[in-house]
Amino acid sequence: MRDRDKRYIWLYAAMSAVMFAGMVIYSGFQEFWYDEVYQIGLVGSGTSLKDVIKNYAQLKDYTPPLYALISYFWVRLVPFSFRFLLLISEIMTSVGGFLTAMAAERAYGKKAGLLAGIFVMTSSVLVLASGYEFRAYSLYFMAAAMVLYFLAGRVSGTGKYNLVCYTLSLILLFYSHYYGSVVIVILFLIELFLVIVRKQKIVTIFPYIVSGLCFLPWMVLVLLNRTRSITEFWVQPPDLQSVFELINYLCSENDFLIAIFCLGMAVCIVHVVCRLKQKRFVYSQDAMMVYVPGIVLGVTAAVFLYSTVINPGGGIFLNRYFVGMLPFCFFIMAYGTLWLYKGFCSVLEKRDPQAFVLAVSMFLFICIINGNTFMSGIKKEQTISYTSSVKELSRKEDIHDTDTIVVVSDNSCVRAGVEMYFERLFSTKAEVISQHDETFARDVIRYKKIYLFRGKQPLTEETKRILSEYKLVQKDHKNRITEYSGLGNDEQ
Repeated sequence: MRDRDKRYIWLYAAMSAVMFAGMVIYSGFQEFWYDEVYQIGLVGSGTSLKDVIKNYAQLKDYTPPLYALISYFWVRLVPFSFRFLLLISEIMTSVGGFLTAMAAERAYGKKAGLLAGIFVMTSSVLVLASGYEFRAYSLYFMAAAMVLYFLAGRVSGTGKYNLVCYTLSLILLFYSHYYGSVVIVILFLIELFLVIVRKQKIVTIFPYIVSGLCFLPWMVLVLLNRTRSITEFWVQPPDLQSVFELINYLCSENDFLIAIFCLGMAVCIVHVVCRLKQKRFVYSQDAMMVYVPGIVLGVTAAVFLYSTVINPGGGIFLNRYFVGMLPFCFFIMAYGTLWLYKGFCSVLEKRDPQAFVLAVSMFLFICIINGNTFMSGIKKEQTISYTSSVKELSRKEDIHDTDTIVVVSDNSCVRAGVEMYFERLFSTKAEVISQHDETFARDVIRYKKIYLFRGKQPLTEETKRILSEYKLVQKDHKNRITEYSGLGNDEQ
């Protein structure tokens, strides 16, 4: 590899390091929300690795177990704080950004790599939805970027052992998020089409078969142990407006980036159509313009059709579930910008008019626009503050008493997360149960003082009946805490 090539690799690494440092600086400004407390409960104190595998096989969380296994060890290794817990997500996001830039360079050169790196660094949605989520989205993004990187290497013919590495990246994507399966299926269909039209050899579909076989045991385990339906979901069916909102979301609500993205998508499609029409399609030069737009369009169309036609009652069209498409979106943006850049060079009749100045200017311009979206995102208060509520409960003088219990309206996994908050954030030992615990009705009546914390989930009729036999002492609407004492006949 030439020295200049190495310098660009170091440049991408430096950009990713700067992005990571920026995430760390602002990390922890926003507390965890319901799903993240749920995640903590799944992997926190009192759980074993066997418990984690069992819970995920029962579909207590709609993701494969890989991120949970990583976070299982992480929560036991670092101090319990939002800033430290998010480090694994921030690291994965930064690595995914580096791989995205490298993929763009493999496909279309160093300028494309530099531009892709800029779009990664300045993406507010990437940081907020991936780096600042103690969930599997960062692993999903990194795995998708890895697939893109090895795909670009395979298409361009660069990199040793690329077929093996590509297979491993597909396996990682399978186990990162169930949406990764959708990405892989669309990739497989594109690959199969290219084989049928004799643009590729049959051997290219082997990585998909191997990775699918590696994921099959987990799916069998889920089908045998699940306690929740695979097809039921709470997301409403999408409409055409949902697609526009998705594009807006992936482009960080930035009109300039939306225009660049649409331009890049159009240029890719027109380029492929023209090359095919002229019978000049060359796989090593043109295939990435089939794969990348095909993934973005194919995944969106597949999820849209599933959520509107196949299973409207269990739609899965939710913006944050498309985070794994961001590497492909950045790739398209980079190509669209590169096309504009080449046109600019042609008009000026110059070969290379200050590319570095152009890159820096674009970086600063996007930073200013996306910075506002980012800052408003991290300053946005959560609808339900688990931190404030647990903090207030930990201050209660009788919280340690043996006849005092904290009842949370959320499920048992969130209850376990709340217990971790008491223990690790506020150094308080409190008895906590969930209204959804199997022995709730039998256990709760043994206590004389009840602090009810209303989380995201509503009270059940059984819980209302039990609490109606206690005396309501006071309500803290801000922290969603209701205090009950003794046995009485006061209604809630």
